[in-house]
Amino acid sequence: MGYLSAQDSASDSTRSEAIWLDLRELGHIEGKNISIEYRNAEGKLVRLPELAAELVRLKVDIIVATGGPTWVQAPKNATRTISIVIGEQWDEGVR
Repeated sequence: MGYLSAQDSASDSTRSEAIWLDLRELGHIEGKNISIEYRNAEGKLVRLPELAAELVRLKVDIIVATGGPTWVQAPKNATRTISIVIGEQWDEGVR
């Protein structure tokens, strides 16, 4: 799984923790039965296309793009074959 965020990892921690809790509830445990490639743009939105392309080169099965529909354009431009999930429901720490 690829995880793409426009924020830095410290600012993104609440959102990513909500995602991992949901994955654990579904039986997916990082390092055990799921591998996650994290990419954070550190607030530099111009980096999103490069980071999305990197996830595509890594051949992840799915990309979770947090931050809403605006930020999902980078992974959409990078691939037509990998599923992309918009992590909007986790944007405010809501599960």
